[in-house]
Amino acid sequence: MIKVENLIGLSITQFFCKKFDSNSTGYTEIVVQISNYYLQITVNDDTDELIVHIPSLIETNQYFIPD
Repeated sequence: MIKVENLIGLSITQFFCKKFDSNSTGYTEIVVQISNYYLQITVNDDTDELIVHIPSLIETNQYFIPD
């Protein structure tokens, strides 16, 4: 299992976004690639809380790279 503490000091290598919603002001999911790890960030619509998940693998073809 990857812990957040393992990501400290590593470089961000890429950002990925998913499901841009034209009815809102942003993306529904953002993935930050940090070295060989991924940090997946989503929002709980009911509570407006950020949900942070560190998956072991991301299918990057589901995302696009923002400008």
